[in-house]
Amino acid sequence: MTGPTRARDDAPDATAPAPLRRSGGRNVGGLLLAVAGTGAYLMPGMYVLTPGSPQLSGAWWVAYLVGLVLFVVLAFAEDELRVPEVWLVGGVVLAAAVAFLLDPRGGVSGVPLSVAAATVGLSLARPWVVGVCVGYVALIAVVALRSEGSPSFAFILTTMYAGLVVFAAVTGYSSASERRLREQNAEALAELTAAHEELRAARDDLAEASRAAERLRISRELHDLVGHQLAGLAVHLEVASHLTDGQAAVHVEAARGAAKSLLGDVRAVVARLRDDEPTDLVAALAAVADAVPHPRVVVATEGVGNLVPGCAHVVLRCVQEGVTNAVRHAGAGRVDVLVRRSGGEVLVEVHDDGRGADGVVEGNGLRGMRERVDALGGNVEVVAAAGVGLVLRVRVPLDGCAETRDVA
Repeated sequence: MTGPTRARDDAPDATAPAPLRRSGGRNVGGLLLAVAGTGAYLMPGMYVLTPGSPQLSGAWWVAYLVGLVLFVVLAFAEDELRVPEVWLVGGVVLAAAVAFLLDPRGGVSGVPLSVAAATVGLSLARPWVVGVCVGYVALIAVVALRSEGSPSFAFILTTMYAGLVVFAAVTGYSSASERRLREQNAEALAELTAAHEELRAARDDLAEASRAAERLRISRELHDLVGHQLAGLAVHLEVASHLTDGQAAVHVEAARGAAKSLLGDVRAVVARLRDDEPTDLVAALAAVADAVPHPRVVVATEGVGNLVPGCAHVVLRCVQEGVTNAVRHAGAGRVDVLVRRSGGEVLVEVHDDGRGADGVVEGNGLRGMRERVDALGGNVEVVAAAGVGLVLRVRVPLDGCAETRDVA
């Protein structure tokens, strides 16, 4: 089922925006960053509310609370937001800047500036990070010169706050870059694993085709050469049996019987060579699971150890295609495979716990699978829904396997 069964973006560029959250579930690192950022943002408000601390204007509180709410929405939202994320990041940046301007001495409002800079580093591309850092440094310098009469003290204050802002932005950007690199590595590993599984399947097909061709060649040689010679020998012995009598006739009749028996053995060997080579389906399915390091593939079988070769081959290819699709597109942590015999048919189910999709577009892999199964009179069903993974169900009738050969 290779092909665009799920929407999948190309590997992201190192300078591309990266959201604070991840669709399909939050990782521990992202949650810790969100909690730490929220705690840091709350510190100025808690300090201002402490008895004896400097009192700030209502406008400062509005700017501070707007920035806090926007940051919390950005940090903890699990689903896609209704507005572009860059707007929310811009709101956090602007709110922190306004709060810093409204703080007469620029004291407690330096923390929201650092949190906003880290948010930009985590969420936006490098040019935006540089631009925000330059703007914040200029803002800090203006506020410091306005609040402090001494240029030297204003320089020290600017250097201190600017260092915190730049450090937060660089830390956030480095964390986002590392996360993007991990995601690219995971995607590359999934592609490599899927390609390895496809290559292994192609190798098995090639080896099986080579063995089948060799068996067919040998069977033809036996039939055309040895079979014809034995048939001619039997005819000559039949004629000789009518032309001899006495003890010679006894030996001729014995030779004629041996020639007929040998001809029957040759024909039986030729028939067996023309049949498909048996497939150990249970062992082959275990090999498919062992060949995939991630996600974890769990295979369960019931009563399918002695399927006819044509049926076993189709079932194996369906499982390989389902597993390859899950590895390449699903982002799953586990793939469950169930192959069982039920009455007069074989049922296959491949279910992953990945991100799923709202619809399925049939690629070459899925079309090829349908062709294999249709040739045996079976059917293929794909059930997909966003957030709940994908389920592949295949039904293969056993009587179709007995009547149809070489459908691979």
